[in-house]
This record gives sequence, structure tokens and C-alpha cells, in this order.
Amino acid sequence: MNGFRNSSRNGQVWRWQRAGSRAVILEASGRWMEAAEAWRRAAGVAPRTDW
Repeated sequence: MNGFRNSSRNGQVWRWQRAGSRAVILEASGRWMEAAEAWRRAAGVAPRTDW
């Protein structure tokens, strides 16, 4: 998979996955308030058609 030849939709998915993985890391380290905010941000950039 070539990360440089993304459609805007694939770019959205990539940003969403990055935001989600950040939230998981925060949760794992016990930073619940920051994790909750990161999940909200992830939801904001999630590709709606995939839900």
C-alpha cells in the first residue's frame, strides 16, 4: 500500500487511525481525560461512510 498516493478519503482514514491509536496509548498509560478528548477528535475526522 502506497501512503503517498492517497485519495482524500484514504487520508481521512489515516488521520482517524492515527488519532485512535493515540487515544489507545493514552488510555493504556492511565491518562483517561486526555484519552477521552483524543477519542472525540478521532470521531470528528472519522470517514462517515464507513460507519
